[in-house]
Amino acid sequence: MGKPNVQIQVAGKEKVFENYTRGKAIKQFCRDCMGGVVAEVRNCTAERCPLFVFRPYSKNIPE
Repeated sequence: MGKPNVQIQVAGKEKVFENYTRGKAIKQFCRDCMGGVVAEVRNCTAERCPLFVFRPYSKNIPE
């Protein structure tokens, strides 16, 4: 059995990830949002984004 499709919709951007886990879909969505640059995902300051606390490559998760 394959992985389910994950749909992410943030600030008018909607994307469906086929055969992705939820974590991998979030990672890919964040990378796409930041132009594919991992360092930019790490330095993201969009605290109002619902995925902000889940963003990959980050050590500083706000409380």
